[in-house]
Amino acid sequence: MSDNNQQNGLVSSDGQQPVENRKEFGLSSFSIDNRISVLVIIVLVALFGIQSYLAIPKESAPDITIPNIMVITTYPGCLPRIWKA
Repeated sequence: MSDNNQQNGLVSSDGQQPVENRKEFGLSSFSIDNRISVLVIIVLVALFGIQSYLAIPKESAPDITIPNIMVITTYPGCLPRIWKA
């Protein structure tokens, strides 16, 4: 590739690929160009998510009781103060 093409902006700075042949992802370009808009969208999505979470009916998130198991053993001939230590 000639120096003339690089001076005219037809070749990237690393000399690998012509600039006009590069593919561009639209969402990334939009996000870089419109940072404030993307920030507002993120905040709105977060606020709507929090509002939706708080508005869930109680039936959708029922109380859960965790079962407890109690094991009782006996040690014949052992005093409680010895067992406690």
